[in-house]
Amino acid sequence: MKTALDSASVFVSSQPYTPEELAAIPAFFNAAWNCIADGKTYTRDMIEDYLGVTIATARAAVGLVRPRYAEYLREQEAEAKLRAKEQAKLRAKADRIAERERPTKEAVQAAWEAADFRTCRQGHETIVRIGDTPSIECGTERGERYSSRCTFRKTESWHRFTVRRDWLARVQAHGLDKFIDALVVDAELLGTTDDGKAVYRVLLAEQAAGTGLKEYRGLISVGRRGDGFRKIETAPQLVKWSRSTPLGVIADWLAERGNDRLASQMVERLQTV
Repeated sequence: MKTALDSASVFVSSQPYTPEELAAIPAFFNAAWNCIADGKTYTRDMIEDYLGVTIATARAAVGLVRPRYAEYLREQEAEAKLRAKEQAKLRAKADRIAERERPTKEAVQAAWEAADFRTCRQGHETIVRIGDTPSIECGTERGERYSSRCTFRKTESWHRFTVRRDWLARVQAHGLDKFIDALVVDAELLGTTDDGKAVYRVLLAEQAAGTGLKEYRGLISVGRRGDGFRKIETAPQLVKWSRSTPLGVIADWLAERGNDRLASQMVERLQTV
């Protein structure tokens, strides 16, 4: 025999859902959310899946979910505006940096053209970057095929230079940007020789085999006209320069190069001067 409590339970379970009860059911809530996103007020599944639910009840339950969905859209819109604002700031910053670096990159490109390095006829790319550590890189890579019927690909060369932000002041201002077969990537004025030639510590890109480049890190002397340079690599050249340059600078340079033989030659030469 059923108790009064069992009878009450059966009575409650047989009653149709209210809109509030439907909206509180996770599965219905998700269905209502998708329904709103699709621009609908209810779906046939809502009525078929829940006992005693009418179209009016389903629409009312969806209406209870609609404010939550509207709040969600407002939050998404606010986040999208914030992201767009941040992206606009990043683009503006990148544009300012690009505009600030443009004269330097164009000047280095012009110096590269003046150097007249060899490149692949099938294709070439010269890349100039701004950084704190000057460097020289080069190479070749396979490009596009010669034709749709050909399996061979073109060989394309590339030269990549990293220069300091003040390259214009360190290099171009001293007239070191017009050499043939050489590109001054970095330079530091150290002094002058007895005959008035300027002495620089440089990182130099020179033509190597094929389309390759080789780097020279050392000293060069440049005449007053600036139409060419000479590398300072022997003891007599160092002694000639040392007469107008502190020996400490030369000693530091020798230590950087690790050239003990040249250092000993210079010491002997200075003792006889």
